[in-house]
Amino acid sequence: MTEEVKGGTNGPASRIDWREVHRRLENAKAALEQKAAPTAEEKKKILKTRAKALAREPERRYQRASQVKADVESVTRGRAPVARSANSKQR
Repeated sequence: MTEEVKGGTNGPASRIDWREVHRRLENAKAALEQKAAPTAEEKKKILKTRAKALAREPERRYQRASQVKADVESVTRGRAPVARSANSKQR
C-alpha cells in the first residue's frame, strides 16, 4: 500500500510505502522491548541492591543516601553495586 505525497517546499512529490513504514516501526518496537528487559545478570544486580536497601539488620543496610545513589547508577550502567555495608572493609 503506497501513497503519493505532493511536493512542497522540500522538493518534488514522493511515494510512501506504508507497509515499509509499519515494518520499520515494528522492528524498532521489538528492539526497544528487547533492550528494556533486564538480563539475568542485571536482575541479579538489581535484587542485590534492593536486598541491601531492605535488610533487616541496620548495619547491613545502606548508611547514606549517596551509597544508594552510587549503587543504582552502577547497576543502570551495567556494573556491579559498589557500596559496602558498615561492617565490611572500606576500599
